Amino acid sequence: MMTKHLICGMNNPKAPQPETRQFSVLKRPFPVYWLILAVAILMVDYATGSLMIFATLLFFPVAFASWFNGRSLGLALAIITPLMRLRFHFLWTSPLTVEEANTK
Repeated sequence: MMTKHLICGMNNPKAPQPETRQFSVLKRPFPVYWLILAVAILMVDYATGSLMIFATLLFFPVAFASWFNGRSLGLALAIITPLMRLRFHFLWTSPLTVEEANTK
């Protein structure tokens, strides 16, 4: 049994060792990137009015913030972005439905 390990080179210091690759550690993106992405999506959502909904795209900054920067930032974005989106309903003066848009 001992000769099998020595022949395979498992315990033999003179046997060629397999290469070990050093992978560079990816740096975590700054949380500001996810905030900028969320604000950009909210700006596009506000600019397009109430007839086009971009709120589903807010999933991406929340998911990326949670994945790369931790649960606390993800939860903060998950709470703040829908509240900002809800605020738009009070700011929009355009019609809220297609039927209202057709009558004006």
